[in-house]
Amino acid sequence: MAVEVQAISLPNDAVKFVKVWWRVYETDDQWVPPLIAERKTFFNPAKNPYFDVADVQCFIAYKDGEAVGTIGVSHDRDLEATMPGYGSFGFFEFTNDEEVAQALLDAGAAWLRNRGLQRMVGPFNF
Repeated sequence: MAVEVQAISLPNDAVKFVKVWWRVYETDDQWVPPLIAERKTFFNPAKNPYFDVADVQCFIAYKDGEAVGTIGVSHDRDLEATMPGYGSFGFFEFTNDEEVAQALLDAGAAWLRNRGLQRMVGPFNF
């Protein structure tokens, strides 16, 4: 089945975004999960000052109806001053599936391209 990538809304979908990582790392004994409450605050534009200088969009990838990956992209207006045309990506977490990884990168790149940016650098977890 094809991969479907959906944009999410922050802060409303922050927990849903973060919870994908449990699926991604379910077989990794070394993975230390983040604190949900902290991530909820982090992904809240009213509480994280990064949102004052950047436009951010996060995405979740689905395959066979299951959430299998995430990516967040940002257009940082401060970075624009020294690196014109650059956008950033991070929170790039996905199951061991090249199709999922490519779909997430494509969605992030398209979002940045729609804002006039030509390059995407990362990983950068703002």
